[in-house]
Amino acid sequence: MSHWLRVLLCAVCMLALGLVLGPDRAAAEPAPLLRLDSVPPYGVEDAILGTVMYARPGLAVTGYLQVSEDGRIWGPKPTWLTPSMPVEEDGSFWLQFVTGGEDINAVVLYVLLVPADYTPGGSYEEAEAVALDRLVVRRTPAGEVTILPREGKWQRADEPAAAVEEAVAPLVEPGAPAAEVAPTPTPAPMAPLNPHLGAPTIALNYSPYTDGQNPNLGSRIPLRQMERQLRLLSAHVDTLRTFGTSGELLKFYPLAHSMGYRVYAGVWIDHYMGDAQIESEIELLARVAQRGWCAAVVVGSECLHRGDLSALELARYLSYARAQLADESVPVTTSDTAAALLANPEVVAQCDLVMATYYPFFEGVSIEQAADAVAAMHGRLQAAYPDKEIIISETGWPTAGSPEGDAVPSEANAARYFAEVNAWAEAEGVEVVFFSAFDEDWKVEGVKGDIGGHWGHRTADGLLKPGYQRVYPQVDALEGGLTVPERLAALESRLASLGVRGE
Repeated sequence: MSHWLRVLLCAVCMLALGLVLGPDRAAAEPAPLLRLDSVPPYGVEDAILGTVMYARPGLAVTGYLQVSEDGRIWGPKPTWLTPSMPVEEDGSFWLQFVTGGEDINAVVLYVLLVPADYTPGGSYEEAEAVALDRLVVRRTPAGEVTILPREGKWQRADEPAAAVEEAVAPLVEPGAPAAEVAPTPTPAPMAPLNPHLGAPTIALNYSPYTDGQNPNLGSRIPLRQMERQLRLLSAHVDTLRTFGTSGELLKFYPLAHSMGYRVYAGVWIDHYMGDAQIESEIELLARVAQRGWCAAVVVGSECLHRGDLSALELARYLSYARAQLADESVPVTTSDTAAALLANPEVVAQCDLVMATYYPFFEGVSIEQAADAVAAMHGRLQAAYPDKEIIISETGWPTAGSPEGDAVPSEANAARYFAEVNAWAEAEGVEVVFFSAFDEDWKVEGVKGDIGGHWGHRTADGLLKPGYQRVYPQVDALEGGLTVPERLAALESRLASLGVRGE
């Protein structure tokens, strides 16, 4: 091949590459760059907020810290069970590094940008070797917060100087007297979104996993997805109950609190978990409670019913949870089936209130008798525990799937069950937390395994199901006849009129 033919072929290849990738992609893209937007001062229990410039999919942040200048570096943060936090699609992230012990007094913080599929461990050196970027923060008891200039391999000579300077600019000028240190900026809290405050409202069990997302597979949930879900629910719902605290749900609590929700915060426990892991989860739940992010602490969900814990073990974990709480006014309880609670009074004795789950559907009760069955069950619990407040923490009816005896799933039956139980609860002054907020297709339940994904009052994309549109209190006209984008746009407009910020 002649020299000029080779030159021509190379030119054609380069032109094709530019046409396929575009003029910006033909050249090397800038590497992701950490920027810290808010770092809490020494002694303040708050999260680090930041942005990844030139972000791309598949990134996460993790943290390590030192309580003394030359002390041991420990981590990962937030917790061993949640060793990193995802970077959102827009490049934003938050990182809770105060999760117990002396964390609040850390004088050196290390924030590392890592691949999302990497699991940080106890070795800071190993995590640093994997990291794509790193920032170091120094804090003093006097209130100084300084993000150190990049050194060594973390220097970014290939990036525009302005971008590097923005990423390392100190949040508080070093050497400033403590009295003159400005408070670290934090996002303004969102106003309560519920437009029906003071009117009849609904309590729902909540999980964010929809449309192929599965907590058992480690699915990441964008913060904006949670925010959108909570905005949709806010038209009728003022109380949410959760089933876990660590992992993706950790970022749910400050968001729900800022949006005005009352939350019953739960910690998941099963027989696969060891004692140290369970205690670590409970400690994290206690931190959530101490931040004022929940109205009650719920240790375990149907642990007795599944046989994951004995009554003695569960009672001990309830006692452990109470010991972790500085605020004795926060009630501690567990949630289990009515039958399990009636059979284990020693567990109820350790609970500040009773949270009972009851599903006439799974007992094969017909829809005509279902609401009466709930009232009868509640009466048995009241008779057994007359001095305890009793909340029905889970009940509901699936909108699709296979029957269980005389219990038939359908939207009409689900709507009837909700309407009748809700009316009874309001008349009797009983709090009921209905199951559940959204359809979740990862769940497998029922005699044929086909009803687990059909308990939601709303579809996975957020649409209030037609059956519920007819029975929800003060249902907004926006819920019918509009596409999901149209509904969200209309909801955003309404929230804006209420003075609530959008995305």
